[in-house]
Amino acid sequence: MTYDLIFDRVSSIGIGGVVKGAAAVTDAVISAHVTDAAGNETLQATSSLALWRPEARQKFPGIVQPYCGFNLPFRWTGPGSLPRSAVVKIGDQVVGRFDELGDPVNSYGLTASDVLSMSDRSFFGLQGISLQNGVLGIAGVLTPPKGDVNGIEFVCPPDVVAKLVWPIYSDGSEKYYWYVPGVPYFGFRIDVVLADCRHPAENHIEFGLHVKGEGVDYNSLRNVTLPLSFEASMNFPPEHNVQRVQRVQNRNGASVSGASDAHRILKIAARHTSLDRAVRILDWGCGFGRVARHLHRFAPAAEVLGADIDAKNLTWMAANEPHVKPVVSDISGHIDLPDESVDIVFGISVMTHLRVDVMKLWLKELCRIVKRDGLLLLTVAGAGSLAFTSSWIRPEQYAEWHREGRIVFDNNGAVDSDIGGENYYVQSKINEASLREIWSEFVDVMDFIPTVFGYQDLVVCRPKTRNTSRRPGGTTSRS
Repeated sequence: MTYDLIFDRVSSIGIGGVVKGAAAVTDAVISAHVTDAAGNETLQATSSLALWRPEARQKFPGIVQPYCGFNLPFRWTGPGSLPRSAVVKIGDQVVGRFDELGDPVNSYGLTASDVLSMSDRSFFGLQGISLQNGVLGIAGVLTPPKGDVNGIEFVCPPDVVAKLVWPIYSDGSEKYYWYVPGVPYFGFRIDVVLADCRHPAENHIEFGLHVKGEGVDYNSLRNVTLPLSFEASMNFPPEHNVQRVQRVQNRNGASVSGASDAHRILKIAARHTSLDRAVRILDWGCGFGRVARHLHRFAPAAEVLGADIDAKNLTWMAANEPHVKPVVSDISGHIDLPDESVDIVFGISVMTHLRVDVMKLWLKELCRIVKRDGLLLLTVAGAGSLAFTSSWIRPEQYAEWHREGRIVFDNNGAVDSDIGGENYYVQSKINEASLREIWSEFVDVMDFIPTVFGYQDLVVCRPKTRNTSRRPGGTTSRS
């Protein structure tokens, strides 16, 4: 049989395209084989010829239907592992030969291999939920670990009927994940058949997107948490309030991402302190309460506070979120709370936007307000974050990162410039070694969990000179 294929993505990180002709052709399986100098072939990837390509009929002449795509990612196992030649087959029939496969580059000449050498971890992010004909869909973006599309395990609780639909063509993913094998098939959807589910004992359903080969401690934090109450997805501020503090988020996505982040924060906190008491938790940099609004679902005995310098969002939260007590703070590094008055302080995507001198200012203040046996849980932007923004990285900046262990970029619209004033917020990247050295003046770092909040790392720490022992049974999350 003759196959009429169009290869529109050919590089060292994979080969993809579309198939013309009748739908019957798409029942076949296409495969990619890497060849060595002696001509020996090793199977690298397989794909159906019926992947969703929604734009194909407009982009290519002769396409019959949108389920006509194929995608063959090449696995990354370390520097020099990406292939330079490949043979593509359908069955035993050779349908393509490719020599001198090029390494993808960004617009400044930085290569995919450069970025993968820096961070090859699997990321996922949540985009929103939908309900159609009794099927609840949770949509997001999920990258395969090291390009291995078989490297993800979907974990579904008992008595819940759901499946993971992945990978799905996601045209926008190439903007950020241009260097990842498998691009642009990074969309996913969790379909929950509500009528076939039993009511769980908890007030939420938790799914897992676990990476095969990772430790249980890390995988337990790759959670997608869905509150069972519709109330969790209601009463959000206008879209501008959401995007002024996180441009890649929207109101629909904020509901499920906020619940998942809240659950994850408390899971991590429980490794170091007991939550079976009336703890006082502060969301530092709470915005409109994306995360804080959900904490009462998982820690009903807790008192939840939210502090932010963004008066617009804090005012909205004060009027609309009865489960969160607003706290005034300002860019001088002051939070309107007494000394040692909070058990747990967490800050998601705040330190990621601060220069080192401003980081130190806030670390000092956070150490002032947290109790002697309290916890600080703060995300930072490390190698995973730099990889995520690598479309805009120049080779000299890449070299600076490896030389200094940290780098600062302009805000570039990530946060509205009127929050804190022009040039207050930046894109601040820092690796673990540099962070430990700089932060050691104020805190003892107890744990460092890489890429656990999307592409952001989490630092678990306590103020300097205080008790740094972990509760019995505590385990590290670096595995």
